[in-house]
Amino acid sequence: MDEAKREGLLKLVPAVLRQEAQRMIAEAHGLLLLQPQSTIQVPAKLYEYICVGRPILALVPRSSAVEEILEKAGVRFVCVYTDDPPEDVDRKLVEFLRLPTQPSQYSDWFRDNFNAEYQAGQLSSIIEAIARSHGLIRVHIELHLA
Repeated sequence: MDEAKREGLLKLVPAVLRQEAQRMIAEAHGLLLLQPQSTIQVPAKLYEYICVGRPILALVPRSSAVEEILEKAGVRFVCVYTDDPPEDVDRKLVEFLRLPTQPSQYSDWFRDNFNAEYQAGQLSSIIEAIARSHGLIRVHIELHLA
């Protein structure tokens, strides 16, 4: 790591405020997502990254939930798998670095499945079904989306 810092390949910066981090993400040419330990967990930053639309380099296990979402989201990405041999990692890194860096729009699938209004409606339906199954006469659910 010291050699990488000396050669200007690695720069460690102190923690920044959320607003500054979001600005940095939006201005980056590419985004790195590390989720090597789980096939089912999805870090929240994945959704932020997809909305930004910059290319994503994801270090994930094969057939992970992250990879599935990336495939359906319609953004540019490359997955490096935790069991990839070194030559595949090298090839994938070169592939990632060659991706266009301008933002791209996410897919209709992503918009339909991960917007707050849709998710709130799903939650409302579940709560109402549970209330009906317990004989509650009426449930009023009011959602305020910012």
